[in-house]
Amino acid sequence: MSRPLVSLFRCLAFAVLSAATALAIAQVPSQTPSAPEPAAPDAKILTMFPHPGGACYWVSGQANSIFQMHGHFHSPYEGPHSLIDDFESKA
Repeated sequence: MSRPLVSLFRCLAFAVLSAATALAIAQVPSQTPSAPEPAAPDAKILTMFPHPGGACYWVSGQANSIFQMHGHFHSPYEGPHSLIDDFESKA
C-alpha cells in the first residue's frame, strides 16, 4: 500500500472508532449517583477474625514466589558470572 493510502485508512479507522464510541456513550442513560445507604446498627459485618468495633489498625500480608529456569544452550563464553550450559532452576 502506498503511504498516503495508509494514512487515509488510519484516519478513517480513527473517525469510525471515535463515532462508535460517541454513540455508545450517548446511549448510556445518565444516572445521578446515589449515596450508599448506611448499614443498620444491628447488622453484623462479615470478618475473618473477631475484632473490636473501634479498632483503628490494618494488618495485611503478601507472599510472592518467582520460578526461573533455563535449559541447555550454546555459549561461546563461560565465566564465573555467566549462565552455564546446563539445566538450572531456582525458586
